[in-house]
Amino acid sequence: MNKPNIAIIGAGITGAACAYHLSEHGLNPTVFEKSRGVGGRLATRSIDNQFSFDHGAQYYTINNTQFASLTEAAVGKSDCAKWFPRFAENVAQYNKSMFVGTPKMSSFLKPLFANTNLIFKEEITRINMVGNSWNLVNSDGPLSGFDIVVSTIPAPQAKILFEGILPEAQLLDTVVMSPCWALMIAFETSLSFRFDIWRSENSDISWLSRNSSKPCRTPIPDSWICHASPKWSSENIEKTKEEVCQAMIRMLTDIHGCRLPKTLFEIAHRWRYAQATSILGKPYLTNSGKTLYVAGDWCLGSRVEAGFESGFSVAQSIISNL
Repeated sequence: MNKPNIAIIGAGITGAACAYHLSEHGLNPTVFEKSRGVGGRLATRSIDNQFSFDHGAQYYTINNTQFASLTEAAVGKSDCAKWFPRFAENVAQYNKSMFVGTPKMSSFLKPLFANTNLIFKEEITRINMVGNSWNLVNSDGPLSGFDIVVSTIPAPQAKILFEGILPEAQLLDTVVMSPCWALMIAFETSLSFRFDIWRSENSDISWLSRNSSKPCRTPIPDSWICHASPKWSSENIEKTKEEVCQAMIRMLTDIHGCRLPKTLFEIAHRWRYAQATSILGKPYLTNSGKTLYVAGDWCLGSRVEAGFESGFSVAQSIISNL
């Protein structure tokens, strides 16, 4: 039997898990990613090689056996490491190991794409069937001849892409994804906080962490990540980056309790689809012929591992139907 021509849309954790498991079974999918690199919300922004910010997912934990094996291998290759942060008094200590990619959050994903055809800056805007295969359409025209298409993009975007070709696409309306504004800020002198992680369910800032405390990050200057709450982010979703940056600095000042030191860098980033607050409840959607799949962390939760489990499950389904 000829190997199927498989397209994966998105090079985040779900796309990586799917691509890796397929490649383990001799399949070589083509992965289309609209940005310049892999990772999705496992994102790190480097500033002039002086410091960096993990402005998306902050860490990940492990329950899944396959994910544990990959993480163990990544630790051995120095592609990820355990993070041992100090917690604020209001934050319960985590009872699971916290892992981060090193030196960037996406570092442990990159080897998973080794046996794939990875194409960057390629946004798929439409999918249609021509004959017995699927065409992917981008701004330059159709990319033809795919037997199987796997989408790993956020549910609201997948709904637009798959409406009319995937019978269960209406189920994507049940998935609710909240936005998140992230503030990246570095200081000339260290903040007086005696913690590396602070979080709150009742504040306009829901997460605050010292990015420079993570392994393989530059400890100086003192760099921090602030995530605004889903409510505040939703209410301010269309504000400019400059407006949000100044508003979040004021909120950080309130938490600090006194004037902040001089900043060396400050910028806000908007994650329009950051976290699933209402999930699909199963690993993926597919059609009767098992030629279309829609997957993502939002299928099973909002954790990094949920994205891995969704992508791995899709690959298992494809392999079992060959």
